[in-house]
Amino acid sequence: MTPGPPVAATRLRIAIPDMISPSYFPAIAAVELGLFEAEGLDATIELVFPHDVDIGPVPGSEGAGVSFGVTAAKALEDGALDAFWANGMGAEVAIRRGVGRVLLDARRGDGPPGAEDYTFAAL
Repeated sequence: MTPGPPVAATRLRIAIPDMISPSYFPAIAAVELGLFEAEGLDATIELVFPHDVDIGPVPGSEGAGVSFGVTAAKALEDGALDAFWANGMGAEVAIRRGVGRVLLDARRGDGPPGAEDYTFAAL
């Protein structure tokens, strides 16, 4: 059996607002250390300053009794936003509707061993 043509890596752009905040260090380090590349991702860091991004509330998410995640999934489906960071329910609704995908969830085994105890669903 001969190897086929090389498969192109999936491109992943990681947007951060600065290169000095310790909050973004794990993402920067992961790119620099080749961790994304090892998983078949062509990851790059892109500086995106707040004036380049419109960050705001999810339409319809205000008030008691509203599920932020489910509302965010609906807004994504309607084209009212490009992405959201929410709970597992919101992610699952977006995935089942075919409008979203989870980029990284360390709790389900996407991260290093022992990461299932982390509290954030994404990096």
